[in-house]
Amino acid sequence: MSDQKELEDLSTLELVELIKKRKDPTMESLSKSAFQVFTFRFSSELCKKIEITCKNWGLDSYDALEVVQRTLKSFWKYPAFDALKAKNKDVNKATLFYLYGIAQRELSDYFNEKKGFKISPYNGSEKIIFDFPETESIFNNEDFKNPQTHYHAVRKALSNLSEKHKVIFLTYKAYEFAGNKLPRPLLESLRSNLNLSQATIRSYKKETYDKVNEYLDIYGIK
Repeated sequence: MSDQKELEDLSTLELVELIKKRKDPTMESLSKSAFQVFTFRFSSELCKKIEITCKNWGLDSYDALEVVQRTLKSFWKYPAFDALKAKNKDVNKATLFYLYGIAQRELSDYFNEKKGFKISPYNGSEKIIFDFPETESIFNNEDFKNPQTHYHAVRKALSNLSEKHKVIFLTYKAYEFAGNKLPRPLLESLRSNLNLSQATIRSYKKETYDKVNEYLDIYGIK
């Protein structure tokens, strides 16, 4: 399927499925074409909505265009839209609402950058940490008098919990910064890979941190 007209005749769900195959070398060109059609289909309505919101934030149409471009770029990188999870059964409307959600986050980041406010420490390269690093580097913090002992205490604590507990702890330990939630794509990846709800992940995280703190007390290095 290479004719642009054929792509234009596809449903939104079919376009999204093609976009999701963007990392397949044999599908890359087709995915990009599908994304162009997707962009043309939704950018106008998206821009109208964002222009209104930007005006309320004291921004202009040029700012709105930048937010729209960032929103679509984010969708290209993380095309996680799932019609089955959407409240609106009209797929095109559900897709627009999904894009609005992305746009709100992009607008907030853009506004903060423009005003010189605190910028997110995340850049989209964050990945799930499935196992301990070969060194104790992620625990090599100036707060610890003996990072190596701290590292081994943590390993001992996690050995008493499930593999999912370990993955959650290591991922949060690697990427969680004070005042910042983990980036949405990383949280989605955790939920998908571990087959857990966000509420269960929070519960596992608390159990793990409690266990780690218990062992740090035992080792006298907390």
